[in-house]
Amino acid sequence: SDPSRLSLGRLVTLTVIPNHPAALQPGKNDVRLRQMRDHWLRRMKQAALFPTDIIDDALREPLDIKRYVVPAMIPHLANRLSVSSDTMRVDLSLDIRLQKNMELLLRNYAERLKMLGVHNLSALCIRNADMKVMAYCGSADFDDGMHHGQVDGIRAVRSPGSTLKPLVYALAFEQGWLTPASVMSDVPVNFSGYAPENYSSTYQGAVSVERALAYSLNIPAVKALYRVGLPAFTQSLSACGFRRIYRDRSRLGLSSVLGGCGVTLEELCGMYSMFAHHGIYQKMSFFRNEPRPASRRIIRTEAAWMVSHILQQVQRPDFPDRSQLGYRAPMIAWKTGTSYGRRDAWSIGYNDRYTIGVWIGNFSGQGVPDLSGAGFATPLLFDLFHLTEGENGSAGLREPSGMKFRLVCDQSGKVPAAFCEHQVTDFFIPGVSDCSPCEHMAELDVNASETVSYCLDCRPERGYKKKLYRNDPPDLIDYYKERRMAPAEAPPHEPTCERLMRRNTPTIVSPVNAKEYLIARDEENQLMLRSHSLSGTGRVNWFINDEFFCNAESGKSVFFSPPAGKVKISCAAEQGLSSDIEISVRYY
Repeated sequence: SDPSRLSLGRLVTLTVIPNHPAALQPGKNDVRLRQMRDHWLRRMKQAALFPTDIIDDALREPLDIKRYVVPAMIPHLANRLSVSSDTMRVDLSLDIRLQKNMELLLRNYAERLKMLGVHNLSALCIRNADMKVMAYCGSADFDDGMHHGQVDGIRAVRSPGSTLKPLVYALAFEQGWLTPASVMSDVPVNFSGYAPENYSSTYQGAVSVERALAYSLNIPAVKALYRVGLPAFTQSLSACGFRRIYRDRSRLGLSSVLGGCGVTLEELCGMYSMFAHHGIYQKMSFFRNEPRPASRRIIRTEAAWMVSHILQQVQRPDFPDRSQLGYRAPMIAWKTGTSYGRRDAWSIGYNDRYTIGVWIGNFSGQGVPDLSGAGFATPLLFDLFHLTEGENGSAGLREPSGMKFRLVCDQSGKVPAAFCEHQVTDFFIPGVSDCSPCEHMAELDVNASETVSYCLDCRPERGYKKKLYRNDPPDLIDYYKERRMAPAEAPPHEPTCERLMRRNTPTIVSPVNAKEYLIARDEENQLMLRSHSLSGTGRVNWFINDEFFCNAESGKSVFFSPPAGKVKISCAAEQGLSSDIEISVRYY
């Protein structure tokens, strides 16, 4: 209240309390407080500071002062702004009703998680129209000192799990070498010693990009990042406000797309709101009257929509157990993430109106065996979106105008050729997306019995015919062979063909050249030998330090125990062509 509207009695009461705040606490020491007030009023009367009748009225005035509890809403944001703001009053953009409902929902949800060993969760809600923060919940219980409740989970740096994968695919779409229907190989792979694995430790062979993202497969994402390039990836994340990634950009590797970097919930929500804005990033704001921040385009509209279209799908393994939901799922695009060691569970979603992010875990870093983004974070995310819908109904996501479609082969995702029997509809970017024709089948010249194939250099004048065969990449062929799933193979090339002899040099794919391998002494057959050849068929001879080791089928894995120190490995095809690598081996 305005001090000029207070009575003299109340003014004196408020003035004397700071002299002895503990001894003169209102509601607890009222008798002593009144005595002190009256003492000073009498001294004022003796000094004739005020008219006598006014002082007499103040002495007769009852002491009805009451101490009210200081409001404790949004404690994490209040602490944050008290440090960064030099003003006494700020006009926040928060929707108080939504804030209270979210806090209540998080508290109730946290109680259900405690018995599972999960004690912390955070949530952030942004209004996409103006990037204003509508609700800010740093933790479920600020007063939970036993489980670090005062930590602000919205600003805590954690491992993002798989939540950065959408940006990698968006960059690949923008570069033009992938579209949602493009087919990639989900098979074991080694990038100069880095061999990522899928979350399920299984592989699916040939998969579309759409399925790879919807099913959050790790190997296709790492392959995509390898071709997109780490500089383009980290530069885009830095442009979206990822401070730790910008600082560590020179030290990050391919594992960053699987969670090998540090991010915050606030940063992830900013990136996903960029997808809601069809590729345009704007910094979020906490203040009602703050001007709308400048925007910058991160990716093309078409690429952003391709990602959003995939993330809207509900036929995916990270969809929560429907029996636990009890109601319809909100119309949103969303992505989950689970960090290594099951320390962090994420789920970030968006529609036209809001972007909401959820993090669940323990601020202590303690992992929980059952923790996952799909099982823990997404049900809460769905509940939060239902809170925001209210009377407005579902917002969904509107497709931007001008999106282009085309028919592509379902086996490759490329423009259909004459042999493509089944076609699907696919988004593409005119003038950018790859328009090369499908090559999942190859027409070969073979002999009458289909036991030998020819090229132009070795094809006879007569006695041959043309036939279509699968034209899979070597790594996919090896994968299908190991699982006895390989389709009809093309017959081996004419063995006397001089062209084949010149080109069919085997390539050693394992181990990796110029790498050091640390091996436990009690292990047997520690290293794998594998090669690829142009034809994908035939046999090769393996040599260790120029001594014959074995003869094996090209593409087949062979295991051996290497000697310590420098080891030369050679692979020779039956035609006499060979490849050499050198590795270092150290035992412990």
